[in-house]
Amino acid sequence: MKKNKLKIVSGSLFILLVISLLYLYDQNKNLKIERDAFSLALDETETNYSFVKNERTKEKDLYSSLAKENESLLKEVLRLKKLKKQVKYVTQTKYITETVEKVIIKMPEEYIFYTSYGMPVCHYYKNQDNTHTFKTLPAEYSVSTITSTDQTLVKVEAKSLFNDESYEIPLDNITTEVKEIASPEEDFFQTELSIGIIAGTDFKVPATLGVSFMKYKEFNFLKINAIANTSLELGISPVSWNLASKASVIQDLYIEAGIKVNATPSPYLGISTKF
Repeated sequence: MKKNKLKIVSGSLFILLVISLLYLYDQNKNLKIERDAFSLALDETETNYSFVKNERTKEKDLYSSLAKENESLLKEVLRLKKLKKQVKYVTQTKYITETVEKVIIKMPEEYIFYTSYGMPVCHYYKNQDNTHTFKTLPAEYSVSTITSTDQTLVKVEAKSLFNDESYEIPLDNITTEVKEIASPEEDFFQTELSIGIIAGTDFKVPATLGVSFMKYKEFNFLKINAIANTSLELGISPVSWNLASKASVIQDLYIEAGIKVNATPSPYLGISTKF
C-alpha cells in the first residue's frame, strides 16, 4: 500500500516537473519567434531605421547614469516616480549636425543653404536697397521609436516647411541609447516568505512556513519549508509555480513539489501563498 502511495506521489512530482520545463521551453520559443520577426521587419524595411539593443539596468544605476549625462531627463524620471508611475524604458536619441561649407567667389543675389542630407535651412537674398537678408527656414523633426522585448528601432526624420518635403537623417548622425529598468521584483536572487499546507505519503496535511531564495517570473526556486507535523520537519521544494499567471482571480497562490528531509525522506505536494 505504501509503495503504491509513493508511486502516485512520485509520478505527480514528475508530471509537475515536466509541465514546468515545457512551460519554460514554450516561453523561450515565443521570445525567439518575437526576436526573429523583429529582425525580419528590420531587414525588409526600406526606411532608415537605427537598430539598438536594449540595455537592462537597475533603477539606482539609471539615476547615477542620468545624473552625469542628462539631469533634465533625470528630473522627469524622478517626477514620474513621485507620482507612483512605473518607468519601464528610458530612450535617449541624439542628432548631430554636420558642418556644410561652400566657397563662392562672388556674392549671389539669392542663395539657399542646405544640410548635408539636402534639406534647406537658410535663405539668403539681396534687397533692393542693397541690404542683405538671412532667413532661417522652418523645419519639423520627428523621432519614431518601436520598442520590443529587448530591441528598439529608432528613426529620426526631418520635414522642411519651406518646400514641404521630408528628409531621412543619416544613421551616422544619430546615436540612441535605450535603458530598460529592471524592477526589484525581476531580480533573480530574492527571498520570499510564504505559508501553506502540504500532503505527503502519510496522508497528513500539516501547515508550512517557507522561504524561497530565487525567482524567475511566476516561478520560485529553492524553497525551504518548516513543516509543523507531529514533530517539526524540514522540506525542500526545488520549484513552485504561481497560479495567478494563468488565473487572474487568484492572487499569489503557489503549487509546489518537494521532499521531506528527515530520517526517512518522502515526497510531498503543497500549496502556499505569500506571507
